[in-house]
Amino acid sequence: MPTPKDVSSLRSFMGLISYYSVFLPSMHNVRPPLNHLHGKDVPWVWSSECEAAFCQLKSMLSSDLLLTHYDPGL
Repeated sequence: MPTPKDVSSLRSFMGLISYYSVFLPSMHNVRPPLNHLHGKDVPWVWSSECEAAFCQLKSMLSSDLLLTHYDPGL
């Protein structure tokens, strides 16, 4: 998943994150640097905090918790 280069691609990524946030509630603690960027009249400045949040969210999306199929026998 490439790093967002503009507000439109960031909004797409944030939509994906919002869908999966039901399964990983701790995502809300990581989102603030990215939430700030898609506000109205906010200049696009991709900081190291934004990059860290983006990488952490990608890591959370690829965790075993989300990628493992449900097994009712466990």
